Amino acid sequence: MKKIIIILMTLVSFFSLISCTPNDLTKSDDDQINEEEKHQETFVTIDKKSIVLDKFGELEYINEGIEISNELSFKFSHVQGLDYLLTQVEKLDSNLYIHLDIVKQNGVYKLLYYYPNMRIKSSVNPLSLFILSDYILPYSVELILGHLSNIQNVALFTNFSIKLGIKDVSNTLNELHKNNITQAFYDVQPNGTFMMSIYDEESQLILIGTGFNYLMGNTKSNQVYYPIAYEFYDFTNPKYNTMHQEKLWFSTNFGENYLLIDEKVPTFDVRYEALNEELSNYIFFYAKNHDEFINNINLAKTTSITLKYDIKSTYFDELLSIYDEAYFEEHIVIFYYKLETRMSKNYVYSVTTKGDTLTLNVHSILSGATAFSSYTYLVTLNRLDVEGITEFDLVYRSIT
Repeated sequence: MKKIIIILMTLVSFFSLISCTPNDLTKSDDDQINEEEKHQETFVTIDKKSIVLDKFGELEYINEGIEISNELSFKFSHVQGLDYLLTQVEKLDSNLYIHLDIVKQNGVYKLLYYYPNMRIKSSVNPLSLFILSDYILPYSVELILGHLSNIQNVALFTNFSIKLGIKDVSNTLNELHKNNITQAFYDVQPNGTFMMSIYDEESQLILIGTGFNYLMGNTKSNQVYYPIAYEFYDFTNPKYNTMHQEKLWFSTNFGENYLLIDEKVPTFDVRYEALNEELSNYIFFYAKNHDEFINNINLAKTTSITLKYDIKSTYFDELLSIYDEAYFEEHIVIFYYKLETRMSKNYVYSVTTKGDTLTLNVHSILSGATAFSSYTYLVTLNRLDVEGITEFDLVYRSIT
């Protein structure tokens, strides 16, 4: 009896399977696939220029594909719609924040924001992922094009590489183009300065600027084009680059006559430079008041007799009688003495300032005559001109 029951149950199961149609099995598979698709996102690749044309109309593309790293994101995060854009794209480079194009719309330069090779969620409207905003880069397009127009055989601006960076305490160029011209410009900028470098690889033309200052030159010919007053040597030796700073009126004859520059040698080439302790056989000090002057004079008296071999024993006492307390009510003084092993005439070329630093620029006319010579200057400056100055430097140059 048990065997009969088992056989009957087996037959019932068999006929039930036969009664199921292929469509029933297929429907079950489709339901499973649909469930999986609910948990997957699909991405599509879009064409930048066609969508931009639909959204903004005709744009002139001035320079495309400027990369903005995450380190610079705070400079652009205020742009309306940018946060939303970045949540809707597939980011393939973890360090890339956004791409920029410089474009022109109805005669006005603007910035187009987007993510490169954009793959977006299929449910997202691609028009929302391109943003046109005001031009906020450190250096204006009008100035850049004006500079380039004065240079022959230079590539179109569309072919230039553009990089952006910020000066930080590490004193490295970071995202900017790296060469001796950009490094020299970068070195003299204060921390936090936002900079833009523009480079043409073929001609090796480089322009770097902050919006207030700029430098344009060529790394192939080692030449600086702008500002035209500067020489390439000055910029590639930034710690000595003081001749073109703000100039002060100075006197070397007890305040009788004042100069901005002593043009004793109108044109010259620099052969050697030294800053402060890099120089040897010299005395240099400044005095903002009479007490400082007395103290420094007494120190100078104790300097090696060999160094000041040709200074009369009464010389320093004579200075104290000339530069009395009343003199320091309106003036300060800088003392300079140099012993040369050649007949190399020294003279004060200029006195310059930058920030809280004042520099005495002394030139030495290089000579082949091997004989000892020495030169002494007491430089007078107007007290009002040096308010805020806390550092005093000496830069010495041998010139021909």
